[in-house]
Amino acid sequence: MPLYEYYCPSCTTRFEELRSVSTATATATCPQGHAGAKKLLSVFATVTSGGDAMPADASCGAGACCATPSACNMN
Repeated sequence: MPLYEYYCPSCTTRFEELRSVSTATATATCPQGHAGAKKLLSVFATVTSGGDAMPADASCGAGACCATPSACNMN
């Protein structure tokens, strides 16, 4: 079962919930008991060890940006 992230506008809480794909878009109840929490769009990034390609705006530890993994001492 996939893990989805939800936001409750009543108490401004973000929470995760395991739900089946068929019920993912239905509103959820937050941990504080408020009904009507909406599913958030989850974004993620992946890093591979196979190459030096990395987005120019990739964040490195202290918030500095780098164009290659070697610039961040990631090699």
